Amino acid sequence: MNTVLSNFQRVYLWLMLAFLSVLSISGTTALRNIIHLCLLLMLGWALVFSRDRLVCSPLDVLRKVPWPLYAWIGFLILFPLWAVQPDVALFNLRGQWMEYILTWLLAYGTIVVLGSHGPGVWVLVLASAVPIFLHLFLTLLAWAGLLRPTFYAEPSLLTLWDSSREIVASGVFPHWQAFPWGFRGVEPMHGNIGYAASQTVALSCVSLCIAWRERSAMRIALSALLTVLCFLSVIIAASRGAVYFGLLLLLISLVVFVRVEKKLNSKTGAPGSSSNAAKLIVVCLVALISIATFVYMKVRDDVRWYSMWDKMEIGWTTENPVGVLCDGLSDSTLVQIRQTYKAKGEEYTRALIAGLEGQDGGRILLMRAGAQLVLENPRGLDGSRQSYQKLMVEKCGHQPKLQFAHAHQAWINLALAFGWLGALLFAAAMGYLLLFAWKGMGNQDALPWAMALFLISAFWVLRGLADAVYQEHYLQMQALLLGYLYLMCRAPRSDVKIAISQKEV
Repeated sequence: MNTVLSNFQRVYLWLMLAFLSVLSISGTTALRNIIHLCLLLMLGWALVFSRDRLVCSPLDVLRKVPWPLYAWIGFLILFPLWAVQPDVALFNLRGQWMEYILTWLLAYGTIVVLGSHGPGVWVLVLASAVPIFLHLFLTLLAWAGLLRPTFYAEPSLLTLWDSSREIVASGVFPHWQAFPWGFRGVEPMHGNIGYAASQTVALSCVSLCIAWRERSAMRIALSALLTVLCFLSVIIAASRGAVYFGLLLLLISLVVFVRVEKKLNSKTGAPGSSSNAAKLIVVCLVALISIATFVYMKVRDDVRWYSMWDKMEIGWTTENPVGVLCDGLSDSTLVQIRQTYKAKGEEYTRALIAGLEGQDGGRILLMRAGAQLVLENPRGLDGSRQSYQKLMVEKCGHQPKLQFAHAHQAWINLALAFGWLGALLFAAAMGYLLLFAWKGMGNQDALPWAMALFLISAFWVLRGLADAVYQEHYLQMQALLLGYLYLMCRAPRSDVKIAISQKEV
């Protein structure tokens, strides 16, 4: 099979990788939109005017798209017809949800235009890791004192450039500073770093497992190094969720690898394969324990970390969460919290109370109140991320005392936006991908794609239980990778083998 890419394919490939690279980086909205538009125009041109540029049949690829995804996308398009607020629903359809649908189309287009020449798993790892490389690079600059007040006043790629020009113009290079723990680079929220890191950890684990099976020492070392860098990045940024979910992904990867090895070895009976798998299991367990120990040693004295479980306990045990959000914490609740935790000191108690009004405990209150709203609003509202906020104002009869933009739980946000049917259809689509990937890991040819699809799907499903990830550019992150990985699982086996060996890039 000819593996030489045409100029058209090369441009499409690099634009697709660039889009994946910048999706989670703040301040790149215009760049993302430009790349997105360019890819759509290239795909449209090829489909309409230049069919000879396509390496796969468009209709054949469309037939490979699963019916739950068609049902979910069809629901999104039709939802404004019966939404409680149809004008707002139509506005949101033209906005973030249309971008989401078009990103699924780009994943489809990548298979149609590139076929087996699309990026392999290792290339996806590197593209997904770009935000991590950027954060670590900026951390190094901050540590070296090479970031000026211009950058800290408004962190962005533009002010980074201005800061660099100021240093060069002054000719004075600062000395090393105290290590900047808590530094987030250009991100106003550590979530953007955390989601990129988690995706990279998942893909790196796949690369590591495949490299271990193939006994590729260089790929093993690089995959392990990238995983460590991802954890280093989120620990520096103090992203607790990313640390926990990163560790969870390592554990899930280990379980998946054991399952894959057992199933494939039973088919092949290759000598020494069980011993090889056992060695990787031991290495992964040692790495998991080492990373967890390092995290504990680093954050054990940080009140944000060690008070988290107490904050969550208060969030679960506080009565009438809707009333608390509407009218604030009652005097009796405050007295009870102070009495329960008085042995840990007044400062600690104040941190717990602040947690109910912000993170951790407050998020538990939001989830409990959001679940109540879901039961009361089976039709949903208007397809927007503000559905929770609007329904809470209606529920309270006034602006809530404790105001939050959304429920900080993606499944609740989805159900409030689109109703029970919308949440069920989305769950069906994600569940189908998980089940398909789980079954696909029994096929050695499709193993990298199926394993990657399973881990990425599992991450976004589980992450949705703890944060609002089914909105804005996070939806595009999901659609691009999930669509591409799924279709690569469905690709002809001869095409898959070429992609696995990384000959296409």
